[in-house]
Amino acid sequence: MAWESKTHQFGREEVSMLQMYSAENLAQSLLSSMSVVALRALAEVMLNGDKEKLDALLANEELTAHWKQYENDPFIDERDYKYALLLLQKLQQNTPA
Repeated sequence: MAWESKTHQFGREEVSMLQMYSAENLAQSLLSSMSVVALRALAEVMLNGDKEKLDALLANEELTAHWKQYENDPFIDERDYKYALLLLQKLQQNTPA
């Protein structure tokens, strides 16, 4: 089933790439993007229900450090704060106590 843009920040082709790329390839691609774009891309993965890919992306410490810098981006909005909070909660759930 084809993903839909749940964040309304990506076009159809971009969402298709988010779905088709392996977690490893997606992480490498997102590391060269702005941090807010990386945050929104992870939000798309999460909102489209790909838990396996999301878990793999969140396990990438370099990518996680990158998207956490989203607040320094001049183009953020209140949705980005919500996405970041949800991703941080997922990250905590994936971290052994």
